[in-house]
Amino acid sequence: TPTVADPSATVKVNGLTVASGSQSQNISLSVGSNIILVVVTAQNGTIQTYTIDVVRAIGSDPNLSDIFLNSGTLNPAFAQNTINYTASVSNATTSLLVAPFAVEATASITVNSVATPSGSFSQSIPLNVGANTITIVVTAQNGATKTYTVIVTRAADSNNDLSNLTVSTGSLTPSFDAGTLSYAVSVQVSTSSIIVTPTASSATSTITVNGNAVTSGSASGSIALSIGSNVITVVVTAQNGVTKTYTVN
Repeated sequence: TPTVADPSATVKVNGLTVASGSQSQNISLSVGSNIILVVVTAQNGTIQTYTIDVVRAIGSDPNLSDIFLNSGTLNPAFAQNTINYTASVSNATTSLLVAPFAVEATASITVNSVATPSGSFSQSIPLNVGANTITIVVTAQNGATKTYTVIVTRAADSNNDLSNLTVSTGSLTPSFDAGTLSYAVSVQVSTSSIIVTPTASSATSTITVNGNAVTSGSASGSIALSIGSNVITVVVTAQNGVTKTYTVN
């Protein structure tokens, strides 16, 4: 805001005429030195130039103001000076997006080493079952850095169902249903062995038939049959270790 000593004089700020005693237009400032020229012209044409050097400081704050996850909840709740967090997601959550917010607009951010604009979602981060470390590095304009870490734990698959169960001879009674655990099969006296083919609902499950590992969808080894009752156990173990036992008599 320049005010001339002589009302007959005119004044310009960075080349733009300004009424004496009035504010100039808004002048944008770059980081570092910014020269502002105030030129006063007397009625007789004499010119006097005033120079103002406005030095804008470099950004020095490497803090975040928030971290947002598109799935799961930060624990503890976000606080600027807390750098370590955890979050838990279901087994169905196979990837995650992270949106970091910088305190200073001039700071730069990377999420797992990939540049991410402040307030924008990161690239999709794949999640393995178990702990997954996400690293957020904030770099202030002056080079100061700060690292925030989020450990996201994806739950193991809990599906221990079969999707199908067949036998090489005879038929299951009742018909197969994932929620039905006990079945009966009747075979002729001449049938001395049988083969069972179990199929898991989840690709992460493991199966044993009478204690022997069997690949899902594959036939078990031949199981010898004595006259009378023969109990065959099919145990399905989910990725999280929980088991379910189907029996065929």
